[in-house]
Amino acid sequence: MTESFSVRVDRGDAVTTVTLTGEIDLTTRAAIDEAVAEALAEPRAPRLVVDLRAVTFIDSSGLSAAIVVPARAAEDAGLDFKVMSGPGATRALEVSGLDRFVQHDEID
Repeated sequence: MTESFSVRVDRGDAVTTVTLTGEIDLTTRAAIDEAVAEALAEPRAPRLVVDLRAVTFIDSSGLSAAIVVPARAAEDAGLDFKVMSGPGATRALEVSGLDRFVQHDEID
């Protein structure tokens, strides 16, 4: 796992947030998958948010783990899905074209 990486799941009645920090790449995928599974476990909130504001780097495998997989899982479960991004993730969202398919807000 990347040294500067961390993941946290905060479950609430209205929203569950998966917060990722640091560098997101292939080596962090298993931890992200675990966090998403925890976030989607019953009982679950009607909204799933992935918070990427503290991400400093994200590659294509990280985009898949942090955005594509949770977005599909949320859709399958009938949940609202949103991404909060910062400068470290917004560019990757734009370059990959994912910014056109997921609801996201850039927050400095």
